[in-house]
Amino acid sequence: MLKHKIAAVTAMFVAMLGMKAQASLPALPDTAIGDKTFLVIQLDGAKMDQASVRATATAVLGEQAAMAGEGLDKYQKKHEALTAAGVVSGTMVFDVTDEGVKNPKPVVYIQVKAGSDLAVVKKSLLEDMTPEDQAKTQFSDGGNVLVMYEKDTVLPKQGSPAQAKAFAEAINSAGEKAVAVAFIPNEAIRAQVTKNLAHAQPEIANMVPLLVNSKSMTLSAKLGEAPTLDLAVEAADANAAKSLSDQVNGFVDQLREMAEQFKQNPMPQMQAQAANITALAEALKPVQNGSRLTMSLQGKGVAPMLMPMLMMQRRVVGPAGRPSRPGQTGQPAPAGDAGQP
Repeated sequence: MLKHKIAAVTAMFVAMLGMKAQASLPALPDTAIGDKTFLVIQLDGAKMDQASVRATATAVLGEQAAMAGEGLDKYQKKHEALTAAGVVSGTMVFDVTDEGVKNPKPVVYIQVKAGSDLAVVKKSLLEDMTPEDQAKTQFSDGGNVLVMYEKDTVLPKQGSPAQAKAFAEAINSAGEKAVAVAFIPNEAIRAQVTKNLAHAQPEIANMVPLLVNSKSMTLSAKLGEAPTLDLAVEAADANAAKSLSDQVNGFVDQLREMAEQFKQNPMPQMQAQAANITALAEALKPVQNGSRLTMSLQGKGVAPMLMPMLMMQRRVVGPAGRPSRPGQTGQPAPAGDAGQP
């Protein structure tokens, strides 16, 4: 789908050289962020240079980092082309549309150096797309900001200074990170999520309302030899933050129980998995400060650490997002059931 193409291209053009580090959102058109905006992704090119990106891949993937070689080479090629064209930053903005929150289409704001040839920038952005997606991609020129969006997307006509300020504060709270994702739920988001929770598992049904009723959520990443992934939730109040902390700690306790089960198995790979699960449980332990809740995951060797989370997800929701039943996803089945439908 085109929005995935736009996301992929955006992710590839953010590693610009010579860009001044930004601790806040860059200057965007006044209409860029409005009352319907619920998600903003800011990418700091100065912190996404080739050395940092490759060091991150090595730290996160470990021995499997070589598998990312082809993708990193493509990233470097795109980086060089867009840098030469004058691109200096990118911001993705997602709004609730008339169709609600289903399949939101991002509007990408691409900042370029003064005097850059926008035709060259467009050519570099389009060259990796299929002919069909190229035909659907539209551009709007606005001085040093090139706006990229899917055909038939209605561009915002009125901005909201208050909403823009809220997103800037959320992005700024992440500090000097390579990537910062700010989510500020609005009434349309809350209504859609509430509707979808009707048949959710208790673990999800209890936690999600605390998130969608929060003031903001920020996910940020630092790249390099010691990468980190940080999550911060500005809850509705201190009591909501405490409730959310309790929910997360409940999940952490389940991970610890899983680790103990693995420790009972004398096989070396099970012992190693137990260590990974324990490390993940420690990393996910939340820290509360008033209405703010934070978690930080160290990126080194994170791939094996995340496997337990995937296993836990399957236990909670089952394959393909369906609620798990006895006999599925490693749960013992009662006699006579054997996990049959």
